[in-house]
Amino acid sequence: MRKSIVWLMIIFGSIFTAGCNSGSKNTDDPSSVLTLTVEAVPIRAGTVEETVSAIGETTVTDEQTIVSPFAGTVVSVNVQPGAPVSSGEKMAVIRTRDSEASITGARRLLADARTKEQKENAQRALEAAQANQQLVPIVAQQKGTVADKLVSAGQAVAEGAELLRLVDLSTLDFVAEVRLADIGSIEVGQTCHIEFPSLPDRKFSGTVVAIEPQSDINSQAVPVRINFGRPSKENGKSLRTGMRGIVEIVTGVREDALLVPQAAVIRDDITGRYHIFTISPDSLAISIPVSTSARIDSLIEISSPTLEAGMSVIVDGSYEAADSMRVTVMRAP
Repeated sequence: MRKSIVWLMIIFGSIFTAGCNSGSKNTDDPSSVLTLTVEAVPIRAGTVEETVSAIGETTVTDEQTIVSPFAGTVVSVNVQPGAPVSSGEKMAVIRTRDSEASITGARRLLADARTKEQKENAQRALEAAQANQQLVPIVAQQKGTVADKLVSAGQAVAEGAELLRLVDLSTLDFVAEVRLADIGSIEVGQTCHIEFPSLPDRKFSGTVVAIEPQSDINSQAVPVRINFGRPSKENGKSLRTGMRGIVEIVTGVREDALLVPQAAVIRDDITGRYHIFTISPDSLAISIPVSTSARIDSLIEISSPTLEAGMSVIVDGSYEAADSMRVTVMRAP
């Protein structure tokens, strides 16, 4: 019985030793190490614009309000909002108050006439009043576009009453509300990039032409006027007054900035910090903390003392990667 127990112990020990040796062999086998297939691109060096962002809207510098030169009655209005007008074009006709009173009185006489003779006399008075009435055309002093029609035919108007409002769209500017904290870096002559939510596929260029000397007490912002430059037919078709937009005012330029695709940058949701994965010469993923700043289309500027242009950065597979994980690299197309 004792011999049987000894033999069982010897057999069990042999099996245990073989199992341990087998496990050790698998651990040392390179084929058993986890390898992640990733896509990588080189870090690029490029030029980055330093900008100040602000919201604002389009407005014109040349706006004209057409008023009635005397009291009278509007006989006709020949233009509608949005219509272009040329210099000298007749836009409306006003009848003087005296002429309106003569015609109104003759019509009243005709309405009150009872006999044939009374009716004939009243009719002649009406025709005379109409023939002698003073009709004054209201003409445009310069070309423009009708922004508002403020009166209608048959309406009585006082002297100086507003009839129409004209704007010259070739003088269209963008007025940005720049925060007081940023106004110190704004100068006349700086280049601007303007976008409008209503025109998502368009980007317009402009130049700072004026900075207001006083800030708005409520918004704590300073109006900055930006000129679109030489007007084009395309701008004339797309831009109108009162369009809200966002402007990027270029305050400086950085050369040799390090740029990577935005897909390469990973944000830690707990710390709020960013990092990327580079690839070591022995094909290991290396996590590098970075700071981010400007964004240019699909690229983002990063900075770190250990990075330089040309180093490979993982763009596909970065969220599955871990520091010091072995990777197989495929170059992104």
